[in-house]
Amino acid sequence: MAGRVGAAMREVLGQATGLIQFGCLLHCFHEHILDVTICIGPSMLPTFNLEGDVVLVEFWTTRRQKLGNGDVVVAKSPTNPKQTVCKRICGMVREEEKEKEKEKRRGGEHCVR
Repeated sequence: MAGRVGAAMREVLGQATGLIQFGCLLHCFHEHILDVTICIGPSMLPTFNLEGDVVLVEFWTTRRQKLGNGDVVVAKSPTNPKQTVCKRICGMVREEEKEKEKEKRRGGEHCVR
């Protein structure tokens, strides 16, 4: 009788270990590779339906900083961090524009030390 209980416990423990490993793998996949979300609302018409579309969100592009004009991005809402917003990039600051903006803030003068 004790042998049967021990064997059953080992089997349950083995299955629980496999389930925990699968959960950890799924969490890492969800946080670092791919996520699924639903975009609902009129702001992305005609790209997405008004009733909502299921959207796959990949994270590699943002980590490599390869976003460009026309890309659709999903981000946390600035007014409600529990919600996400889906928007299309319509313009990005280029390096030259960044340098011009820095120079404007300095008053157009070059800093010499």
